[in-house]
Amino acid sequence: MMEKGRPTVLLVDDVPANLGVLIDTLTAEYALSVAESAESCLEALQHVLPDLILLDVRLPGLDGFQLYGKLREEPDWNRIPVIFMTAVDEPEQKAQALEAGAVDYVTKPLHVPEVMARVRTHLRIIGLTRELAARKEELEEEVELRRDTEEQLQHSLATAILSADHGGRVVFSTKRARQLIARYFETGHFAQLPDPFLAEWKNAVAGGAGGWNISHLDGRGLLEVTIFQSPAIRNTTLFAMEERGAAGADALRSLGLSPRESEVLFWIAEGKSYPEIAVILEASVRTIQKHAENLLRKLGVESRSAAMRVAIEKMRPPR
Repeated sequence: MMEKGRPTVLLVDDVPANLGVLIDTLTAEYALSVAESAESCLEALQHVLPDLILLDVRLPGLDGFQLYGKLREEPDWNRIPVIFMTAVDEPEQKAQALEAGAVDYVTKPLHVPEVMARVRTHLRIIGLTRELAARKEELEEEVELRRDTEEQLQHSLATAILSADHGGRVVFSTKRARQLIARYFETGHFAQLPDPFLAEWKNAVAGGAGGWNISHLDGRGLLEVTIFQSPAIRNTTLFAMEERGAAGADALRSLGLSPRESEVLFWIAEGKSYPEIAVILEASVRTIQKHAENLLRKLGVESRSAAMRVAIEKMRPPR
């Protein structure tokens, strides 16, 4: 391919001596290889992959079109652009060259400035195409890395972290943050901060406070919200949330439930419907229903309300 930054051109012609001026001009700008037959061309391609091939149609043995067909059969060769050299008195060769898939053709006797202009143009296109492909790959890798990082943050962080713009639109939130929002603000929508949250935020800012506390409706638990405002990110505010004094889903594990079943039972105890629990836990409604069936069986109860009473009793703070 590239030789010390110079593109490589392979010239395939059975009488290269007749192309002296073209060869001299090509050599001045490119790393040039010469093959005098289809067989020698195929042999040369075993050792070097050129950036472009100048291919004469009339060759001894396999002609240029037959050689081109063999080039298309090999994955490493079929991407090499080919410019055919055809006879000026055989116009059907021009159509055949383009129909075969060549990027261009020139006619003999060759006009060296025209040949060089076409070679430069196609090598420039090749270079731009490679740059675009490399940039596309870099962008795809960057997007994939960001997506993977965000998913890891959302699903693996035990800390409840949430960021929002000044209008209350949620920019980022961990899974734990979404669960606490659902528990304390009775909502399953996480694209926008709940109105009570926005009101508390406004009051805290007006009072110069760095956060606020919210008590759960049934008295089981206190949500502490801390505000972090970065001078470098003026349009986004970060919130850290921590629940105090509440027995959560982990307390239900002692009932013989799996971690997921414990989470489902916890939200049943919070009065959430199966579709709401599915949103909170980021699962399908059918999956939540299956977990509910399993936990009812394990608890030895027949209804959601009965399971709710068991969960509430289990999570009740000691007196």
